[in-house]
Amino acid sequence: MKLHTLKMTLQTASYLALMAASNAAMAVGDMPGGPKVNQLDLHAPVTKIATDIMWLHNFMMVVCI
Repeated sequence: MKLHTLKMTLQTASYLALMAASNAAMAVGDMPGGPKVNQLDLHAPVTKIATDIMWLHNFMMVVCI
């Protein structure tokens, strides 16, 4: 019976550690000058060249899909 109790204690401890790690990951904020949290697209272009690169990226994504 003690082995079963030890196994359940270890499972509970690992579950709580996983929950703590996931909560810490959710607390991360946006980095200045970097990507936003859950960002799926390129960052907002600042220059004309970056605007053209973003257009080309989006066009190639449509072609690939």
